Amino acid sequence: MLLAVSKRDNEDDRTLGELFYLMVSEVADITYHESMMIIVEAMLATVQEEFHITDEQIECFYNEFMSKLPESMQRLLQAN
Repeated sequence: MLLAVSKRDNEDDRTLGELFYLMVSEVADITYHESMMIIVEAMLATVQEEFHITDEQIECFYNEFMSKLPESMQRLLQAN
């Protein structure tokens, strides 16, 4: 029985106890919506920096980009 417990401690990440659950809960804290907004905002900032375009052009680009996404993603990204 001791060998079985030792083997499990060495192979199963859940045996790290609180550390495992803290890592898992941190991952769960960011939602799909938040992660997609981070990606979209990074893309817009990069486009603006690289191509030196105005805020109006960024807004136009964003609207065009959003219109090309599936409706389900559009609703999700426009929810907040």
